[in-house]
Amino acid sequence: MIKECKECKEKFESTNTKGSEQLYCSKTCRTKSANKRFQENLIKKHNHEKSGVIGNVQSSEQFFKGNSQDTTDENFQRKSNYNFSNDVITCIRETYDARNEVLFYKLKCESLEKEIQELKNDIFELESELENIDSDENDESGMIGGLVSSFKQDPQTTISFASELISNFIKPKNVKNG
Repeated sequence: MIKECKECKEKFESTNTKGSEQLYCSKTCRTKSANKRFQENLIKKHNHEKSGVIGNVQSSEQFFKGNSQDTTDENFQRKSNYNFSNDVITCIRETYDARNEVLFYKLKCESLEKEIQELKNDIFELESELENIDSDENDESGMIGGLVSSFKQDPQTTISFASELISNFIKPKNVKNG
């Protein structure tokens, strides 16, 4: 069934077959509409709480239309209080947005600090591993260490010894049956 989105007015095909009727084309439009309704309710609630100061105003259209004959100070007072309350709501919204941004950057900073600490740990481990490798190369104990030190002193003799050793490993051995 083809419908029109209540938020963006685009045509969409309803995919919801259970529960409430699908009114929006996407979750994004549904969220935008919910945020607008929330802000409107917040403004209505704020105006209702301020009704003692502002006067008994039913809606913003009625308030701004006012009575064209009524140019008293009381009407001016109502309009200035209403603008003040909108300024307060705007200020609250900006503060909320600023706090969200601050929290985002705090989380990002914590994440980067954690990543830096992990990289420092990796560097420390690699440096200690490198030191161990350097100390192992300097350590001339064991068979390979002995070959390396003898190669440094007399390379020809060491190569002939190594080739003889390898050829002995490769030669087939005579096995007697019997």
